[in-house]
Amino acid sequence: MPVLVSLLAAGSTLAQTAVDDSLREFEERVQAAFAAAETALASQEAQLHDLAIRHSREALADGRASVAQAAANVLLWEQRIDELRGVEGELRRELNNVLAELASTIGESVKRSAGGVERDEPVEPVEPSPESRDPAAAVRATESSSETAGGEASAGTPRDDSAAAELSLGLDRSIRAVVQMGLTSVGFDAGPADGLFGNRTRSAVRTWQSANDYQATGYLTRVQADALIAAGRVAQQELAAVQQQAAERKRREQGRIAQQREERQRQQEIAKTKQAEAEKGELGSASVEVFRDCPACPEMVVVPPGSFRMGGPYGETGRQNNEGPQHRVEIRRPFAVSMFEVTRLQFLRFAIDTDRTWANTCITFERGEIEERKDRHWQSPGFHQTDRHPVVCVSWDDALAYVGWLSLRTGKPYRLLTESEWEYMARAGTSTARYWGDGESDQCHHANGLDASTDLVGRSGRAGCRDGYPATSPAGAFTRNRFGVYDVLGNVWEWTQDCALESYGEVSGDGRARQATGCDTRVVRGGSWINGPTLLRSARRDWLPADHRFNVVGFRIARTLDASR
Repeated sequence: MPVLVSLLAAGSTLAQTAVDDSLREFEERVQAAFAAAETALASQEAQLHDLAIRHSREALADGRASVAQAAANVLLWEQRIDELRGVEGELRRELNNVLAELASTIGESVKRSAGGVERDEPVEPVEPSPESRDPAAAVRATESSSETAGGEASAGTPRDDSAAAELSLGLDRSIRAVVQMGLTSVGFDAGPADGLFGNRTRSAVRTWQSANDYQATGYLTRVQADALIAAGRVAQQELAAVQQQAAERKRREQGRIAQQREERQRQQEIAKTKQAEAEKGELGSASVEVFRDCPACPEMVVVPPGSFRMGGPYGETGRQNNEGPQHRVEIRRPFAVSMFEVTRLQFLRFAIDTDRTWANTCITFERGEIEERKDRHWQSPGFHQTDRHPVVCVSWDDALAYVGWLSLRTGKPYRLLTESEWEYMARAGTSTARYWGDGESDQCHHANGLDASTDLVGRSGRAGCRDGYPATSPAGAFTRNRFGVYDVLGNVWEWTQDCALESYGEVSGDGRARQATGCDTRVVRGGSWINGPTLLRSARRDWLPADHRFNVVGFRIARTLDASR
């Protein structure tokens, strides 16, 4: 027996020596690694400093940089050195944590070896338990016993076992960062979510464990880690949602500021254009006669008699077959036309006075699709409008009812324009594709059409400019033509009296409306805010069923003039 004890003591001594040698060798390696890192850092600092000075000297020698630029370069490299030092600090802290956990594990192994030597009885062989064969089962068993004990540390469960159990979970740095977010989100400040479990995080873990009736070891079990990871995921989602909302608010604010800036520029350009046109005598107030039959009536402009060639000439960009053949039309008598398209406010007065019943559907262009939608009507067309905007989602029958009401109210013969009158009024003495000329690039100065500021999916043929209006624009936002009429092209299509016919064959040439028995489809002219330059032309024509309501269609009115006006 004494021989056996001696052998065991010798073995213990050898084991202790081996452990000490291993620790000493490990410490020497760590110190050597630190020394190498410090040497490399010093070398890199020297290289970076030399590189900054060399770059600065070269810049000064070549005359490409000033003294201020050289100083900025030096400052940049010094900032990079500070960043490297910060990384070094993080690595040091993480390595210290690993060393502490490893030293605790090795120390516990030594204690277990020493405890085995002190026993006088021979050790009986023991059948391996399921926990010894399965480390995860051992962790679960430890959690079960800890939770059963109501958070009290049981005898023979040292702190180092908890550290080893946490180490076995394999929590990488990103998961540890989530755990830190989870702790902070439930009211336990774990510091920055950097994935480094320092004293601050360990203290937060212990406080959280105590508050939740766990054993306050400062190290996590699987159940505890899963709970904090779940809380951290929720915190991540909430943080991402907040950041997304902040980014969206910033984007909207930037868009609003940009739109305001564009609107100011556009208004300045319009003012310059109007001034230039007035100086040329094209829009002088003396050349335009304006009147209004009642305070609630639209302002009317007198259009003088004259003649013009109606239709699109061959070779005009965007010309359709239904725009021909060209023919001469003579307007023998003056007539009046509303200076603006009928606005929402003007139409509201009619709606209130007549108590007219309205359908709760309208064909709208939304989210890149044209379809009939419920809860869409002239007061809710699918985009924002004010009382100064043109009324839309009104049928030909609605427009006809409005001019009938206005005629009864004033005793004057109000009506819709004939198609010939409309094109005569739109051209205003010009023979070009548009009343401002043939150029498409000038669209944003004169008309509200499809351009870069119109956010419509699936629409091609945009003008390359911005007019500042994603949908309709208020009345008079753009230049008027030589007759003093605004928004002739773009903004909204305008109903006319005429029945839709495929071409201009068999026309009278005197400006009268063309009709047909049982006609239920009517001509619209002028284009709208969803149409590009090829459609915003004086000759362009289209048609719709008379009972259709569309959020790109409104109307303009006319009045027959007598000798007394």
